[in-house]
Amino acid sequence: MKLILQITLGVSLGIVLGGSLLSLYTGAFAEQLVSAALKTLPPPKSSSVDNLLPATLPPPIAPKPIEESIPAPPISTTPAPIAEINPVVKDPSVIAEEEDQKQMGIKFKASYKKPDKCLSPNQDHDLLVACGNEYIRARDKFEKLWQQGEFKK
Repeated sequence: MKLILQITLGVSLGIVLGGSLLSLYTGAFAEQLVSAALKTLPPPKSSSVDNLLPATLPPPIAPKPIEESIPAPPISTTPAPIAEINPVVKDPSVIAEEEDQKQMGIKFKASYKKPDKCLSPNQDHDLLVACGNEYIRARDKFEKLWQQGEFKK
């Protein structure tokens, strides 16, 4: 784990340093290109702004008239419904099964207690797997007892 962290930090530092050097050299290169381009341009004949404008301006574009063929929608003072609600009617047996699963989950959470060795977070992979397996076995056992009617009211 420590080696992976060291490698990750080294790669991250390399990326940051490489990016900053690339940015520095790219900026210097761009400045050299611009200065070289400016040296090759002929100087302006006059420093007046009038020389930069074209001699004649194009005529302005006239706006097109709005067509009256599309009628405006009527203005209503009552708000229109945003969307119609179409309730999905479920089968009563599906509803009962979903409610049963929900109640089973609530009862299992109330009855299941983690062992002491599983309470604190651990880095030990074998212990994590053992705790997960124990939880799954407890849930499976609870579901079998639930199907038999042991925990139902």
